[in-house]
Amino acid sequence: METCLLNYFIVGTELRSTCDFNPNLHKEGRGIYEVSRVINGIPLFLNEHIDRFYNSAEIGNIGLNINRNQLLRMFQSLIEVNHLKNGNIQFQFIERKNSGKHFTAWITPTIYPTEKDYTEGVQIATLNAVRNLPNLKSVNLPTRQKANQFISEKEIFEVLLIDDEGLVTEGSRSNIFFVKDNKLVTTNLELVLPGITRSKVIEIAFSENIDLHTTRIPFAELDNFDAAFLTSTSMNILPVNKIDQLKFDAKNSLVTQLSRLYNQRIEKDLNSFKWPSIT
Repeated sequence: METCLLNYFIVGTELRSTCDFNPNLHKEGRGIYEVSRVINGIPLFLNEHIDRFYNSAEIGNIGLNINRNQLLRMFQSLIEVNHLKNGNIQFQFIERKNSGKHFTAWITPTIYPTEKDYTEGVQIATLNAVRNLPNLKSVNLPTRQKANQFISEKEIFEVLLIDDEGLVTEGSRSNIFFVKDNKLVTTNLELVLPGITRSKVIEIAFSENIDLHTTRIPFAELDNFDAAFLTSTSMNILPVNKIDQLKFDAKNSLVTQLSRLYNQRIEKDLNSFKWPSIT
């Protein structure tokens, strides 16, 4: 069940008390959503998240009645009125048959990986499941609900989705990369959600002349890889030490290099961010 933190959230264009937050409303209708991370009071890669929000609307044929300037203004208000320093903000747009269109934004509970997770890696397990329209970041996905239950039962960090062809696609809330020697491999874009962190890793690979391949990855061939790592807004670059019974090197040198370079990207984005003048 969704939970709203701190004092205020947004409905439409209005700030409201979290006492009025109704978690059941976020299960109704069809819609899209984004989760953006706030670090030291600054939203990380916010423009990229907004771009993906509108891209999801286009793919899902959802008619947004909110423009980019309004989004930015509400994001700024939500951070400032709640004195939010660090956390995640979820914003979503839902169309309901009986009550029309609804935009909501709130501070959502988040568990970030620990230092131990980053140094020793995390364990994940595979789940045979497919997300329809994988490029669309949609609310109320049955696959996500199935994955959450699986994670809880298995006491693992994340699940790795395997499609009907036996191909690795993505995590339930992350993208995945693999390493063989000094080569970086990830799944074709058409099979996954275009993650913001994923795109930054790809940019880094190109800028650093790291050998990168986007391809179809059969699960049966995972034992050919040396290392694996997850990427997401909340995870950053997170090493994997085990997938089912397959073990991977959580201290791989290329993964360590990418983590360092990605953290530099974070610092650069935070240091250069300014709220635009909105009229």
